[in-house]
Amino acid sequence: MHTQKHSSRSGSLLIGALVIMAVTVAATRFDLVGHFAYAAEKGRLRATAEELAQVEQADRVIGMVAEMVRPAVVNITTTSGVDEARESLRRLLPPGFKMPQRTPRHGVGSGVIIDAEKGYIVTNNHVVAGADRITVRLYDQRKFNAELLGADESTDLAVIRITPDRLHELKFGDSDAMHVGSTVLAVGSPFRYEQTVTKGIVSARHRTSVIPTLNYQNFIQTDAAINPGNSGGPLVNIRGEIIGINTVIATTGNVAANMGVGFAIPSNMVQRYLPQLIEGKKFVRGFLGVLIKDLSDFPGLAEAFGWKEDRGVFIDHVMPGGPADKSGLRDGDIVLAFGDRRIEGRLELSEQVALTLPDSTVPMRVWRDGKEVTVHVTIEAQGEDFSTHLLARGPRARRRESPHTAEAEE
Repeated sequence: MHTQKHSSRSGSLLIGALVIMAVTVAATRFDLVGHFAYAAEKGRLRATAEELAQVEQADRVIGMVAEMVRPAVVNITTTSGVDEARESLRRLLPPGFKMPQRTPRHGVGSGVIIDAEKGYIVTNNHVVAGADRITVRLYDQRKFNAELLGADESTDLAVIRITPDRLHELKFGDSDAMHVGSTVLAVGSPFRYEQTVTKGIVSARHRTSVIPTLNYQNFIQTDAAINPGNSGGPLVNIRGEIIGINTVIATTGNVAANMGVGFAIPSNMVQRYLPQLIEGKKFVRGFLGVLIKDLSDFPGLAEAFGWKEDRGVFIDHVMPGGPADKSGLRDGDIVLAFGDRRIEGRLELSEQVALTLPDSTVPMRVWRDGKEVTVHVTIEAQGEDFSTHLLARGPRARRRESPHTAEAEE
């Protein structure tokens, strides 16, 4: 029995030794380690190739978006300083009679078709302001004379109309759904180079104090290249939806050219003003009569008044005799809601008040003396000399040169 066990153990050891020898020989002859390393490298390279294929696919997506968007983007040229009566008189005069020359001024910008059936085009007010003639050129080089339907200096928006004839349109996207880092494309006619597409990201949101003369500012900031001539053109998302209207660039010195800091009016803001622009109605905005500031700009202010959150708008001063004063709002109130709209900051409050029709009574929820209070405010109409820059008291904005991107020729 003992001899049999010993023989079995010896046999097992012999078999094990032979297996080790075989593996060693195989490893020496076939370089198993090298084969494993090769397999790993091959897998890594395959993964890299797949990743590169995805990059190529992403680039193709960008190309598809550009291809879809460009037919709805138009070039706008304007002529001002043209005296139609003078032109009519010149045609009646004898040949060779010379009249004193008056040089008209020309401008160029961009626009985007938002309704192909009605021929509506959105652009910037500063692109078409003061124009005697507006000419629209499509992507296929057809030209149309355009009619100005409505414009608003306070938001720098305008709507023009051309004859609807085989037009392409773009839909609006949700600008509130965009976030910092979202991919965007800007399309327009920078320096007269029509149908130019540039790519970038959303660099920031809710930018204010960009244009000193503009009352309502809530810009999307982007690093997509925007230059003179891009004004009025669309900023689109990866689905080809309009999420902004390119309006202004920030520059230094005397050179009005792209430095990676451009601004677009959010699409949601554009859509709120579209009905009045299309109807050509005079804008009548609501007025509250308060000086306000964001709690987030003044650390510790909310806590000093017993409010535990950093959202809300602090009423710094109630103007005597104004609608807020008449309705019982007080200095030191913190506005939490306007109607059924939760208020995060002064931009939101300012815009909600402006969009409210005069003589409307709106419940406002405010924080006062350690508790929430509801005050019913009757909104009045803004005066002709109204400016939102008087309403906001906060840290002084850094000086920024922000010329409109419309190009003008004398």
